[in-house]
Amino acid sequence: MAGKQNSLLQHAKVRFEDARRQLGFAAMDFSIPDDRFLEMRAETRQMQDEIRKLERKSKSLFSLFGF
Repeated sequence: MAGKQNSLLQHAKVRFEDARRQLGFAAMDFSIPDDRFLEMRAETRQMQDEIRKLERKSKSLFSLFGF
């Protein structure tokens, strides 16, 4: 189970880094409407919160098994 949790966490981190990269590009691209940029920012922040939850969950699983 810990391996599956870890791979889910890694996948989420990769998605988050991609979203952050896209957000950076969007910040420099003035053809993207402000409301779309704000949506992208909110989505990225939500991904960050999900990663934090997964990390806490992962740490609690590892502490149960003594890792």
